Amino acid sequence: MAVKPLDLVGVIRGYMIETQVYCEAKLHYMITSRGEEARVTEGEARRLVEETLRLLRTPRGRGIEFLRAPISARLNDAYITLSPDAIVYVDGSIAGLLEARIRGDLRYYDSDFVTLEVGGLLLEELLGVELGTLKLVLIVARSREGLREALEETNVNPFKPERRMSWVRVTRVYNRGESISKLSHLLEYWLGMRGFKPRPSPFKCRVCEYSSMCPARVMNA
Repeated sequence: MAVKPLDLVGVIRGYMIETQVYCEAKLHYMITSRGEEARVTEGEARRLVEETLRLLRTPRGRGIEFLRAPISARLNDAYITLSPDAIVYVDGSIAGLLEARIRGDLRYYDSDFVTLEVGGLLLEELLGVELGTLKLVLIVARSREGLREALEETNVNPFKPERRMSWVRVTRVYNRGESISKLSHLLEYWLGMRGFKPRPSPFKCRVCEYSSMCPARVMNA
């Protein structure tokens, strides 16, 4: 019986999900070739979940507050843990998740939002409630200075979409159904229900360290 990809890692981490959305072939070669990647045990995974619950249950004050904490839960027979750049509280209640990127062209991609979408599902699992009004906030800045400026603005109004010369802030409303559909498809790979599906392109294949072993690589990359 073939080893399931999940068996190799024990816990699915946020950066793995982002890599999977970027190109599943890259993820597959990454997790099967890295001998130094230690498998997380189920006991360690449970402790991650308990730590997340402890942090989420800590009382919060009034106004806007940002918490930097990992989010861990068990979904569809898999432990998943990720660390959004911030959990946004408004008047003591979780109101949003925030991720930030530094990128010269201010473009954003599906892989940038997937951590936020999965984070919403993990929070719902942990809290036992649906978060239909949860906001997913992505900041893309050209530089560290631009990111600092964007975060200062975000402290005032974290959910307002805005664009400046040096940064852009995009806000989406969390959609439980769409997030479940996306995660279910991703987990099919981890649980050994299907093989990996490459997403080759000239740029991706040119910069991928695993292109020499990948039959799906773009030959003229």
